Amino acid sequence: INYEVPRAHENFDLNIGEDIQPNEGTMQVTVNGAAVDPADYAIEGDTLTFTGAVQPAYGDEVQVGWETGERLDHINFFDETDPFPNEGTLQVLKNGEQLVEGEDFEMDGGYMLLKGAAQGELGDVFEVNYQIGEDVTELELAQAPNEGTVQLSINGERIMNDPEDPSNGWTVEGNTIQLHGLAVPELGDEVRVDYQTGEEFLQMTLSQTDVNPETVTVRVNGEELAQDVENGWTIEGDTVHFAGGGIPQLDDEVQVDFGVGPLMKEFELARTPTEGTFSMTINGEEIANDAENGFTVEGRTVHLHGDAIPAQGDAIDFTYDYTGGADTDTASPVVLPTGLETKIQTPFVHDMTLVGMGLDKVDLSTEQGVERALEGVNDAIDRLLETQVRAGAQENRLNYSLETLVDRESDLVESDGEIRDAEMEKEMVNYMQTQMMANLTYSLLSQGNLDSGNVFQLMGDTMMMGGGGFGF
Repeated sequence: INYEVPRAHENFDLNIGEDIQPNEGTMQVTVNGAAVDPADYAIEGDTLTFTGAVQPAYGDEVQVGWETGERLDHINFFDETDPFPNEGTLQVLKNGEQLVEGEDFEMDGGYMLLKGAAQGELGDVFEVNYQIGEDVTELELAQAPNEGTVQLSINGERIMNDPEDPSNGWTVEGNTIQLHGLAVPELGDEVRVDYQTGEEFLQMTLSQTDVNPETVTVRVNGEELAQDVENGWTIEGDTVHFAGGGIPQLDDEVQVDFGVGPLMKEFELARTPTEGTFSMTINGEEIANDAENGFTVEGRTVHLHGDAIPAQGDAIDFTYDYTGGADTDTASPVVLPTGLETKIQTPFVHDMTLVGMGLDKVDLSTEQGVERALEGVNDAIDRLLETQVRAGAQENRLNYSLETLVDRESDLVESDGEIRDAEMEKEMVNYMQTQMMANLTYSLLSQGNLDSGNVFQLMGDTMMMGGGGFGF
């Protein structure tokens, strides 16, 4: 309402009408968008009078709003044909905020009586949730679970089972799970039951028969399981046996790594290394020269001890210097580097049996079982591809090493031929020298056996020419 006279205005005609009466407490007055305290105005009939500090001036915008009609003071949700909510399951929300039974509402038969501020006004949204029928106190499983394999969770939280006090937990009878106390689910709760059927996973047959027991490691869900006859695993031939707390549970992932044949505790070098020049690494980690947890070198043999004994799949790199050359008598032997870093890959084996790949107990009767089966098949394919790649890589290394050895053999044969040729030439020179000395000796002896007169004549001539000599 705009007034063109520059003065304050106290009274406003609302023109509500005689047939419309605002509900008590619903009147709202604002000036320029700001709410006015009810103590600063009064309404008599159709007239609004500002009585307090707020007095609209020229140009101010005054708005008056109110509600008419009855307020929402009850809700009729249930009648004789509808089942009544289970006790304690009724949930009432007003504009997203939960109302408290007894404080905000009461039930009177099929009526919900709203109190005070909980009563509905124009635009309010009420939501009522409840549970009907009997509480879920038991669950029927498709098969009787193995003892100790049942896991029950409600809304993702695991419910523990206490056989001595099942009042707030669960018990199992045959293929029926009985729920008690706090374990009884409420409206909207998500209940999940995991269990294992059939025979327990007590043993695993490996894919190789010549398994080295010293190389076996067992992991369950990524954690290493101890070798223990009571609560772990033992191995007999190619079969791993589980016992006690080491028996895998439902959905556990079991991985068994092993090697075949004896452990690689030593290997031979092609040459005897120069003292102090041999060094080696396992998987890139340097190994110390140590008789307990490292390596020792004895001639051409490298001995591995303790932690330095390689495990399945470990890569060994080593290098060393050795003395050599065509002439082993030289005072300054030539020191030649090996020029080749040799990698030794210990045997690796994946358990490619159905048991090893987790495909021995495939359940295709449920969607979850099919998904697990597909995951197992994909994992088996990945293992096979990994094995093929690693086998191909080792084959390439072996072929490369073979070619290198063949080239070295050819070089050695050629060097050996050159050495033999040089030695033959040396012997021929010595032979010719000996022959020449023999011929010279023979010549002198021959000259000495000539006429003695000629010899003495020669000697006399020489002495006379020198002066002071005498003749014959």
